[in-house]
Amino acid sequence: MPHVSRHEPEKKIADEIYVRLLDHLTNKGSTKDRSLVCAELFTRTEQIMLAKRLAIICMLGEGFSFDDIQETLRVS
Repeated sequence: MPHVSRHEPEKKIADEIYVRLLDHLTNKGSTKDRSLVCAELFTRTEQIMLAKRLAIICMLGEGFSFDDIQETLRVS
């Protein structure tokens, strides 16, 4: 489990940080630029974990069965 500081920023600041993160991951620069940002923010394992989570959401939305998702993505 990742370590999270117990010293949380004020809600207004936390919200602004989150908005900026989303902005950098979705709107700023080319695909290569966004890929570089992700490489800086996430370990390879975290990148795979997040990609699988997104794939699960997409596959569920497209009507895939749980068994198909589990087999395709090798998730439990």
